[in-house]
Amino acid sequence: MSDKLVYLVIKNGFNAGKNIAEIRAELRNNEVSDTVIDNVLQKYLDEFNQENKEDSLVGKNRKLEEWYGGPNESENSHWSKLKSILLAKKAWSPEMVESLNHSSNNVVSKLANPQIKFNKDEKNQIKGLVLGYVQSGKTANYSAVISKALDAGYKFVIVLAGIHNNLRYQTEVRLRDEIVKPSELKADPITRMDEKGDFSEKLTQSANRVLGSKEGFGIAVLKKNATVLRKFNTWLSKAKPEILNDTSVLIIDDESDQASINTSKKPEEKQTAINKQIRNIISHFPSCSYAGYTATPFANILIDSSIEEDLFPKDFIVSLSKPISYIGAEELFGAQDTEGNISTGYPLVRTIDAMDAAQISASKRGQEKEYDSLPPSLEHAIDCFIVAGAIRISRGHHDKHISMLVHGSYLTKDQAKVHELIEDHVGLLKSDLRREITEAKDRLIKIKEEEFDPTTKDITGEINHISEHDLFRNIKLLLEQFQIILDNSASDERLTFEENFKGIVVGGNTLSRGLTIEGLTMSYFIRNSKMYDSLMQMGRWFGYRPGYLDLKRIYITDQLRDHFYEMATSEIAVREELSVMAENGDTPMDFRIRVRQHPGMKLTAANKMRAASTEANSFSGRRALPDFIRLNDSGTAKQNINAVENLLLKIKEDGVKRQEQSFSMFRTSHTYRGIEKEIILQFLDEYFISDANTLANKKDLVEYITNNQNLTDWSVSIFSLIKDGDEYQFKNGDKVLLLDRSFVPDVHKPADEDASYLRGLYLPKDEMVDLRDLFESDNITDVLKDADGRRIGTAKIRMNQRPKDRALLAIYPLTNNSKSKERTGGVYHLKPIKCKNVQFGIMIVFPDNKEFGNEKYVVNATI
Repeated sequence: MSDKLVYLVIKNGFNAGKNIAEIRAELRNNEVSDTVIDNVLQKYLDEFNQENKEDSLVGKNRKLEEWYGGPNESENSHWSKLKSILLAKKAWSPEMVESLNHSSNNVVSKLANPQIKFNKDEKNQIKGLVLGYVQSGKTANYSAVISKALDAGYKFVIVLAGIHNNLRYQTEVRLRDEIVKPSELKADPITRMDEKGDFSEKLTQSANRVLGSKEGFGIAVLKKNATVLRKFNTWLSKAKPEILNDTSVLIIDDESDQASINTSKKPEEKQTAINKQIRNIISHFPSCSYAGYTATPFANILIDSSIEEDLFPKDFIVSLSKPISYIGAEELFGAQDTEGNISTGYPLVRTIDAMDAAQISASKRGQEKEYDSLPPSLEHAIDCFIVAGAIRISRGHHDKHISMLVHGSYLTKDQAKVHELIEDHVGLLKSDLRREITEAKDRLIKIKEEEFDPTTKDITGEINHISEHDLFRNIKLLLEQFQIILDNSASDERLTFEENFKGIVVGGNTLSRGLTIEGLTMSYFIRNSKMYDSLMQMGRWFGYRPGYLDLKRIYITDQLRDHFYEMATSEIAVREELSVMAENGDTPMDFRIRVRQHPGMKLTAANKMRAASTEANSFSGRRALPDFIRLNDSGTAKQNINAVENLLLKIKEDGVKRQEQSFSMFRTSHTYRGIEKEIILQFLDEYFISDANTLANKKDLVEYITNNQNLTDWSVSIFSLIKDGDEYQFKNGDKVLLLDRSFVPDVHKPADEDASYLRGLYLPKDEMVDLRDLFESDNITDVLKDADGRRIGTAKIRMNQRPKDRALLAIYPLTNNSKSKERTGGVYHLKPIKCKNVQFGIMIVFPDNKEFGNEKYVVNATI
């Protein structure tokens, strides 16, 4: 097996949710040597980690910096015990543990040094934020952080675990297993292992005894409830001052954008109840680190930073890298990155039409909704879930959780009726199968053949190895263990995973944030939100689906699907913003993270945005890439040919000479410097840009260029192949060899269905073509390295070194008779361009000019 094929097996394995051990076994079965596996695996991991690098923004203010030398690896350390549990009990691979080790080190090193003794009036209080992904394993990260913090000298750990009993209980169980039990003789947990086991002073030792222990440590898992936290503060207040002063405390605030934020109308004067209690907890301890964990940081980064006592992450922001095989919003719904590149997502999302959605959405106030039957799409989704469960059993998942979520109305009375109808549907199916009803059996066989077989082949490259006999045998096994649970505030049932769960859970708010639904295979979801954070947190289907990604299905409305696409696009932009700021060495108090405001959507609730303002910043320090082109429209093709020809003739008429090649070993181009802004605006007036280019639409581009008075020195560069291309001669005398490109036939935008998405129109280094005069070296590789020899991205050059008055218009002449081969494997289906006319694509590169712009971004006005 060639290295290239081994690489594809590894990549496809991760995409299918397999772990490294499973992938190694598969390759060994195909007689691939361990040496080849190790080399190619390392190559894949290097590339993955380069694309998903970990960024951190750290305060530079204090003598606490660089205190952490790494984890205690001794046999009896908390970290070593946690590693043993992960490897032996939870089947983590060594590579996964090492990744967790690295990411948790990055957080611990930002905490306060627990060993430093401060003067009487000094405080050693650190506040930061850890940004993860929804359902990505944030709990694993803070479990590792806790274990390492205890090893480093922290004496007390407080975990604020959501606003619902079930989430607090889930977190308590997890931390008991990973932190408390391995060190039972040293541990002093002051909350209990049941759903109502929150803090109670009557059932707890005195604060002096818990906090004053010389050998052990205390740990509390608290629900974010004002009454609970107030009682906890009362308990703390009874401790002796010298004990409080000598206790280093770590506070982990899980889902820190929920309930913790001060939503008071006058935040400088008054605090909301839970925010006030969290602040009070911090105030008890001169040595304290507060680390908020969230996947939706919008509310956190908009906290008023001028109020020192509040929870703004002034000292650090750590952005965790996206874990290998994690399936998030981008992977499911697609997204557009900051350069305009589009990903389409896996083919796992199905549409609930408007009629079906209305059937189980919330009753209107004062009306009683009739529930005579389930929507057809929900009946189909249940049948699909049962078939998917049977296939999972054939893959050895008989001892694993296999679950389905139904989340329609937020009203408990509506949920109860849907629960009853689902029981009827499953009961009828059981009866039909028991009586060997042909119609029922044929329906399930058709689902297997038409719904799952093609997707399995597409995602894993394999087929579902299950016979008709085994399919129905496994369906019978599944239905024998089947449960249908109603989990809401009014029901007596609660979803737990203490025992193997196979079935459907119907619920509302208690299932919409934080709670992990194990083995989630099928989701039927009606609820919508116009707020970024609420929307993303509703995605209980994000996370890991080892061995059954191809069987996963998500039923949602088209509107909700579009909202998730926009949300994923914004998430990418925020993480890119953090990456750029981290490269620049800025601190959370130095910069204002920009979040693009999509029309009709909000970042978070209005009462969490009191410190927010909007600024126009659409193209500052950005690349605009209109890569949707009407390939089969001769009229627009000829329009763009004329626009380019007229531009080059005008440049020649003005006497602008072509500059020499910029860097050695650089792409061939014809580059002109010192072009006036009006010539560029005239070109854009003549050049057709499809409305499908939402991040680079013509109106916004023209308005931004017109209003930005700094943009007076333009460069124009036409790129060319070096050899073996079709020649094209411009009217000004320039000759180029046309570039060979492909398009993605499956990607279209409603704004212009006739426009095709071009893949790989440009190379990142292209934007350096007019910057040779800024550098001593003519070697582009050297230019893109920092003083320590580490590679830097072109974004850093663009933000920091591109002159404020110099923008670049790059032109890409494309052959209409591509010689590329059609590619159907991988994420994209690529087809070579075959059309009537030569095409011209463009890219515009803007310098960083924060004061100009026309697209609305939300920022923290207090920074």
